[in-house]
Amino acid sequence: MNNQESWVDTVTPQLRESIQHIALAAYANACELLRDARLLLREDRCARAGALVILSEEEFSKAFILLVCTQLDRWDSEIFYALKRHPKKQGVAEAMNEYFDWFVDNYNRIAEMNRFSFIPATPAVLPSQQQWDEMIVKSKKDIKKAKKEQYKQSLLYVGFDRMAKISSDPRNADIKEVENCFKEAVNFKEGVELAMSGQIAKFDKIVI
Repeated sequence: MNNQESWVDTVTPQLRESIQHIALAAYANACELLRDARLLLREDRCARAGALVILSEEEFSKAFILLVCTQLDRWDSEIFYALKRHPKKQGVAEAMNEYFDWFVDNYNRIAEMNRFSFIPATPAVLPSQQQWDEMIVKSKKDIKKAKKEQYKQSLLYVGFDRMAKISSDPRNADIKEVENCFKEAVNFKEGVELAMSGQIAKFDKIVI
C-alpha cells in the first residue's frame, strides 16, 4: 500500500453503526449525483452526464462495500484505502455487476420456490465471504485495465497522442455508451437498496 500503515480494527456495535452511517451518506450522495446526471442528459449534455453518472456509480459501490464490511465484520487498512481510490471502487463496481446478475437470478428462483413453500426462504442479498473474495480478485484485474476511469476522463477532457492528434473529445460522446452507464448505475442503486433494507432498520429508499 505504498508505505501506508497497515491496521485491522475489531468491528464493535458502535463501529458497525458508524460504517452503516457512512454507507447511508454515500447512498444519498449517489442518488443526488444520479439525479443531476439525468438533468444534464435532458439538456443534451451527454458527456458531462456520463461523467457524473459514473461518479454516482462509484458512490453506490462505496455504499455496497461498506455494507459488506459490516456483514463480514471487517474494517482494515486495505478496505479503507481502497474506498478512497476511484479505480478500486470502479473495479469492485464492475465485479458487482456480475454479482447483481447472480442476485437477480437467485432472488427470482427463491421467489418461485416460495410460491409452493409453507416456510418461505429468504434470499441472500450481500455476498458470502467466498463470493466477496472472488469479486475482489476480479476487481483487481479490472483495476489494472482501469477502463471505466479512462472512459470517465474521456468524457471530461480532450485527449491527444504523441503525434499531437486528438484521441478523444467529450463533444463526441456516444449517447448509447452513456445510457448504458445510466442503466448500470440504476442497477447499483437497486442492489444497494436491497442490501440496506436487510441491514438497516427503517431504511427508506430515495426515489429519483
